[in-house]
Amino acid sequence: SYLPLNESKYYELKYVGTHSSKIKVDDIPKVISEMKQVYQSNYTRRISNRKKELRKLYKLIEENESKIQAALKADLGRCDLLGSLYEVYPILSEIKKFMKHIDE
Repeated sequence: SYLPLNESKYYELKYVGTHSSKIKVDDIPKVISEMKQVYQSNYTRRISNRKKELRKLYKLIEENESKIQAALKADLGRCDLLGSLYEVYPILSEIKKFMKHIDE
């Protein structure tokens, strides 16, 4: 049973979409409540919203490729080329594939 969620209310949520490092332990029950509200609204399951989020994720990865490479180098000692070949490009490829077939 899905609960209605006014789309404008979605953008007014305080915690959903906030990085966990910015959330206080005392606020965790409120975070869980908001997450349940969004999940039960079925808002995130709409194809149009999934497409929008996939486009945003693709752009985020693309724009931060050098930062991802630096993190892979620091954590795993992986050179930039291998970082992109093994970690970045496959994810971007999967996102493209999902976008191509999401309407099926």
